[in-house]
Amino acid sequence: MAAEALGIGASVVTFVGVAGHIVQGCQYVPSILNDIDDAPDDILDMNASITLFESILLQLQAVLQQLDSSGVPVDHLSTVEVALKYGDDAVAALQKAAARIKNPNTRWCRIRVAFKNGKYAKYWDRLEKAKGFISVAQGGRLL
Repeated sequence: MAAEALGIGASVVTFVGVAGHIVQGCQYVPSILNDIDDAPDDILDMNASITLFESILLQLQAVLQQLDSSGVPVDHLSTVEVALKYGDDAVAALQKAAARIKNPNTRWCRIRVAFKNGKYAKYWDRLEKAKGFISVAQGGRLL
């Protein structure tokens, strides 16, 4: 009698575990399908952000070179230079990831981008950190 109750209890626990996995799968599939549909716009946004941020980095580097060559004391500029280096590295990593994306409008490319969404999010986070570091470094330079 106790063995039957134990068997029924184990069956219920197994059923609940399987049901949980099914529910997770049902939530995951629509998310992936949305990511597949959004992939071309995400790729365009990524490329535009890279181009714009790279342009800003180049302008800031030019300003630093002008300040350095004009004889302005550069002791407080080292923070800006470190932030620019971090920004350069972030842009290079995102460019490398974006270069692997060929034919963004094909279904297969959209699927690959959707499944690598977490990896691209790491690159985005790094780019956002770089923007923040540069803003803080510039603010410190102005003070």
